[in-house]
Amino acid sequence: MRISIGDLSLWFDVVGSSLELKDGQFVDRPTIVILHGGPGLDHTYLKPEVNELADHAQVVFLDQRGQGRSDAGDPNDWTLDQWADDVAAFCRALGVERPVLLGHSFGGFVAFATAARHPELASGLVILSAAAYTDRELSIARFAEIGGSDAAAAARGLFTRPDDETALAAFLQRCLPLYATEPAELMARLGRTIIRSETQTHFFKPGGEFGRFDYRQALATCHVPTLMLHGGRDPIIPPATAEATAAGFPAGVVRFVMIDDASHDLVAERWADSYPEIRDFIAGLK
Repeated sequence: MRISIGDLSLWFDVVGSSLELKDGQFVDRPTIVILHGGPGLDHTYLKPEVNELADHAQVVFLDQRGQGRSDAGDPNDWTLDQWADDVAAFCRALGVERPVLLGHSFGGFVAFATAARHPELASGLVILSAAAYTDRELSIARFAEIGGSDAAAAARGLFTRPDDETALAAFLQRCLPLYATEPAELMARLGRTIIRSETQTHFFKPGGEFGRFDYRQALATCHVPTLMLHGGRDPIIPPATAEATAAGFPAGVVRFVMIDDASHDLVAERWADSYPEIRDFIAGLK
């Protein structure tokens, strides 16, 4: 399905009902807006696991501007601030009030940006494998720690020459398998995913937002209940950045769970650990 938010249309999919029959009366169920990773991917790599949340809420999958099946728009608007504003506009257009925002990886960046720019929008945040800021050198060091010097060199190559086919090929060979403890499953999911490399290149290029954005100051006064799940072996978002993000919220706002032996792809490889945490978090929101 598509919906216009002014300058372009966004593609979305819905799993589950917004109403539930309880004690003879229909009552509203929570709505979860799913923000996919990338940038440059669509939402489908998160299925079928995330569909299970439809047992507890209406689940809305959004392909973000310049990604998946949504319109590209102007590449100058491929920024976290704009993607956050799109989330707010999307919710207004659909009449979704006080959703839970669930963001994985890049989608977690967008969720943090949305909370910073639209603090009254969400009733809760669920952040998988993301932080409120990134640091290129820390990420490169993390790739070296987990995958050795070849992985570190490949990561540096992507960050400095994201539009170079040789650099991209080296990253895919040396670094991408480190995103999951079962790389074959990850590659199978990406094989059925729409990948728009121009958006990825824009984000990772020198001077691009990866390694430059930082929402910690805005989130220091954010009181939106937040659940953060992170893999202890995440190579691209070092656990230290996720821990620092959680520590920067006001006291009592964040529940932070480190899954020590997991990598970046928590949905595919560790959904059995993630799902109960997300389910209980949503059930506890008011």
